[in-house]
Amino acid sequence: MKGAGEKRKAIGGRLGALLLLALCLATPVLGQTAAQQRKFDLATAYRSARFQAEARRIFDQYGLWARPRNADHLPYVGDTLLAWIDRYIVRPEEPAPEPELPPIEITSVTLVPRLQRGWFEEEFKKTKWAYLGSAGRFTPLDTMRTHRLRALLEAKHGPPSVTLSELDLSKDLKPDDYIQFEYYFVLNDSIPLIVTDPNGPFDRGLVVASDRAYRARLFDLRQAFLGAILLEEATPYVDYFYRYSDRSWYLVGFDGRRFFRERIRRPTPIGRRPLLSDLEN
Repeated sequence: MKGAGEKRKAIGGRLGALLLLALCLATPVLGQTAAQQRKFDLATAYRSARFQAEARRIFDQYGLWARPRNADHLPYVGDTLLAWIDRYIVRPEEPAPEPELPPIEITSVTLVPRLQRGWFEEEFKKTKWAYLGSAGRFTPLDTMRTHRLRALLEAKHGPPSVTLSELDLSKDLKPDDYIQFEYYFVLNDSIPLIVTDPNGPFDRGLVVASDRAYRARLFDLRQAFLGAILLEEATPYVDYFYRYSDRSWYLVGFDGRRFFRERIRRPTPIGRRPLLSDLEN
């Protein structure tokens, strides 16, 4: 039994010595500096030499400075909101240019006379109208007095479809009901067009209206159609005008030599359109 115990002690001692030797080989020698330890590390020495050689190459090529890299972006919750702000507020995209449309060509013009205005109103009663005034524009059609435009319209197309004489004065009318005149036209056999003077001879320019489908082309449509009257010579006409602000009636028009505006008493009966001969009475 004693021999077996000593044998076990001898084997344990040899195993301990082997473990101690492995530990000594794997651990730097105590007392060595960091530089001394690196001398025994071939991989570390190679990396150090490679780094120094690459650094010298970069410095020789670019000088003793280097362009800094941008900071790496780390995703965060506000990324979605920031992208939305940048897209729609900071740098919104320019709207795509509208395609150039061909010029409007008017092939036919039909004036609706006074006695057929009921047909026009019935034919286009479901029309959704778009309107164009003269505010902010400086073409002759926008800056010319309406009494002169009326004389040119009379020369080109004849009397209006509606005047003050057709108003039912027995009703309680609003200021906007006292329009000076209206022309009803049908262009190209299908396009309704209304030309209105809402304010009489004290104003400039006319209001035009057509089907809402032509809203984007309404200015071009007006220019193509009404531009032709500017080539006409003014023709004589006379009409009633009612100025709501002071409840006054006038005879207004053009006698072939001058434009006039004469105050009169309320005409009776109003259902008859005035004549130039009424100026002598």
